[in-house]
Amino acid sequence: GEAIEAARAHAEGQGLALRYRDGVAEDLLAEGLRFPAATCLEVVEHVPDPGAFIRVLADLLEPGGILVMSTLNRTPRSIP
Repeated sequence: GEAIEAARAHAEGQGLALRYRDGVAEDLLAEGLRFPAATCLEVVEHVPDPGAFIRVLADLLEPGGILVMSTLNRTPRSIP
């Protein structure tokens, strides 16, 4: 989409060799891809089975890989 095209243009303008894809983590796993690190920011709260999703993310990591996640903190204090 438009956001990926903007990211590609930015990376090219900075001389970065990055590859952007639109898809789901399960597709990457099915391709046998593994990564030294992965991030999952503000996503897990939107998936139907967070435990299964996190297992897929963990399976995408190389041995010793790092997974960094964040999610919204929905506490009574955080809701106006």
